[in-house]
Amino acid sequence: MFPFHTWLPDAHTDAPTAGSVILAGVLLKMGTYGFLRFNLPMFPEATKHFVPLVFVLAIIAIVYGAMVCMVQPDMKRLIAYSSVSHMGFVMLGMFALNDTGVQGSLLQMINHGLSTGGCSSSWAWSMTGATPG
Repeated sequence: MFPFHTWLPDAHTDAPTAGSVILAGVLLKMGTYGFLRFNLPMFPEATKHFVPLVFVLAIIAIVYGAMVCMVQPDMKRLIAYSSVSHMGFVMLGMFALNDTGVQGSLLQMINHGLSTGGCSSSWAWSMTGATPG
């Protein structure tokens, strides 16, 4: 989430493709899972207090990630910036503090993990000429 994940494009660029797949597919979800598993149930009053701030940061992440993604020539950086944008949607849904928002947030985490892993893998296969399987 903006401004805390501005390191993400550099990490994706410097990591090997397998590292990028793990980073985008699994590790990014650990923070949002932590919010869902620990923050929301353990600190409900603090969560309600910070909803407006999280909404603003999530919307900035969505717009910022999408705008930078549109002009990105490097595929790994494109996936990283789209991840910033997608995780903004996850936080926005989660901090709606209703069942629909939380369920949508979980679904988006699963969708993001599968789609970024698939994008990274298919990009690597196209660059190396290897075929899957």
